[in-house]
Amino acid sequence: MMLPDIPYKTRTKKVMQTQFGGLDRRKAAGNGTIERMQDMSSDAWPMICRRKPRTYFTALEGEPRGFFANGGTIFVVDKTSGGAVLKCASYKPDSAWAPSLDMLETIGTLPGSADSRRHFAALGERVVIWPDKVIVYYDTTTVPVGWRMESLGAGTAPGDLTGGTIGDGTYAGVQAELNTLYHPNASFDWTTLFKEGDGLTISGTSGRQNDMTVVVREIEGNQLRFNVNTFAAEETLSNAVTVKRAVPDLDYICSNENRVWGCKDDTIWACKPGDPRNWYVFDGISTSSWFVQSGTAGRFTGCVSYGGYPVFFKEDQIIKVYGNRATNYELSTAPQPGVIDGADRSLAVVGSALMYLSRDGFVQYTGSYPRKIDAALDTRYVDAVGGNDRMKYYVSAKQADGTDEMLVYDIRYGCWHQESGTAAYMAYSYGLVSLMHTSLGNEEATWWIVILGDPVTLPPEYAGTEVPYYWVNYVEFGDWDMQSFDSKYPTRVWLRVDGTPDARLSSEDPSMSILVAVSYDGAEFENAGQFFLPEARKSAYLPLPIRRCDHFRLRITGVLGAWTLRAIEMELYAGPESRIP
Repeated sequence: MMLPDIPYKTRTKKVMQTQFGGLDRRKAAGNGTIERMQDMSSDAWPMICRRKPRTYFTALEGEPRGFFANGGTIFVVDKTSGGAVLKCASYKPDSAWAPSLDMLETIGTLPGSADSRRHFAALGERVVIWPDKVIVYYDTTTVPVGWRMESLGAGTAPGDLTGGTIGDGTYAGVQAELNTLYHPNASFDWTTLFKEGDGLTISGTSGRQNDMTVVVREIEGNQLRFNVNTFAAEETLSNAVTVKRAVPDLDYICSNENRVWGCKDDTIWACKPGDPRNWYVFDGISTSSWFVQSGTAGRFTGCVSYGGYPVFFKEDQIIKVYGNRATNYELSTAPQPGVIDGADRSLAVVGSALMYLSRDGFVQYTGSYPRKIDAALDTRYVDAVGGNDRMKYYVSAKQADGTDEMLVYDIRYGCWHQESGTAAYMAYSYGLVSLMHTSLGNEEATWWIVILGDPVTLPPEYAGTEVPYYWVNYVEFGDWDMQSFDSKYPTRVWLRVDGTPDARLSSEDPSMSILVAVSYDGAEFENAGQFFLPEARKSAYLPLPIRRCDHFRLRITGVLGAWTLRAIEMELYAGPESRIP
């Protein structure tokens, strides 16, 4: 007679993971989620890999106060001892006048305060800058060929018009009443200041009877001619009278449909089509300037061109301007989470979505209601600088406690990853270009012009100039408790990792290494071992220091070169069915 077999039940378990999401710092995150990382990426999704190398160009002399990209040209405002200096460069391979970012060309010193943060907008190849109210363009019509920077506004100073007159004149070749302003100097040429069609503000006249904003129709010599009976009475001008083409003060600007748009306090402005020098031309026709008060509480916190319309933000309002001409513009106001005050630089259009930092956190806006996307970060942010790398949202975010971190959100997979460095500005120009406070290799940290992500085009000699010797990147998983109260004894871990040709520095130097560390019940990490990674895929296992625990976590670190984590398998022994005291 044979005794019956006794069922054998092993208490050894294996757990395998082949899909890795992004950061998930929530306390309720499950086994296998990633709580911390540095310089990792979703480029190999659903695997996780080291980010692409960055391209470093020249370092700035001082602190950046503005940054913008228009086509292949970038503009940098560098705060130096000489003031706020505007510089430019291009990294387009076919550019004839500035072949690389190593050759930043100085355009000039901006007239505003060196400490002011600059705002940019582009109309074609022309770029306007606030609060300096200047326009910058590359002039090929005059000698020498080069960059020009001119003021948008123009006008006379008090005393310039003393002795001049307002009275009758001509218009379209016939006599006209009360339509002409005469400069006291008969040889003066008004065209040095204004052009026909400019909206001019006249102020300081006697009893303010002729103070007004009006469009100049004709200019001839020392005469400014307006419509018939523009003025209330004839007058000899005192030293208080001025004539100016005024430009409004604006906190934020953007360009849309050949106009520069801006906002300040509760007012929205739009210049004449194609003419950022004119903001006060109110002829009641489609090509007039335009402004309106939104009638909502609070100040504007940012603006952007999105979906073919200018969109303006307050902290709790999103305001769109619909229409295609000054005669049919209208506002659409929605009480929705807008841009948090001070975070206007977080605005970035990524794919077809608009990303920004609101009081509720980072959101993705597609025209309906902003959708919160940062729940997995479990962190409150108070400021951010964002940029677009086609399908990724790069954002340098400041936490409520002052901590800075560089985050990347991939809109394809809805996951966050973390990189190193801190950015002051980002702009898209054939790739995401950033002003980053970081170090190159073992050099001292400073402000660099850096290309992040995956640029569309780049001269080969500038590709991946980041020195790999100093790259240490890691991924740290959250607590593994195996959803069990039983005690556990982790025994070993298997890793399947891909290497790349740049994993080996030279034939004499060793390949990059993968280090594994383990932490038990929240204690300090203990090194479990390391292995060298060749230029191809490798599967390896490392024994873990055996400890009885309730939960544990792993940290995998790569030193030198690129690597991709394909899979993890862990073996552990389940202890007694009792809690650990």
